[in-house]
Amino acid sequence: MAAGTPVVLTGAGGVLSYAHAGNAWLTAPTPAAMADAILDAASGRRDPRFERARQTARDFAWPVMARQYLATLDRLHARRLAHGAVAGLGVPAAARP
Repeated sequence: MAAGTPVVLTGAGGVLSYAHAGNAWLTAPTPAAMADAILDAASGRRDPRFERARQTARDFAWPVMARQYLATLDRLHARRLAHGAVAGLGVPAAARP
């Protein structure tokens, strides 16, 4: 996706967390369906899926995902501290001897 090349996938599994009919060619998991989708994607015609695929790649780039992951960890840590966890120990004050 990041290279702007067509992405042809079967329409099942984990890829559906980022791939959809608007940014990829989704097919049935059969050789004939895959071949048809590959030929369509490689036809050379302009298709809005190419630009949407590049945008998806930007949305899921490592720097973006790392920021989101670290922000989630920060929120979880703040929540633990708000509920009595001791900074650095991860043990709620009420659970300490």
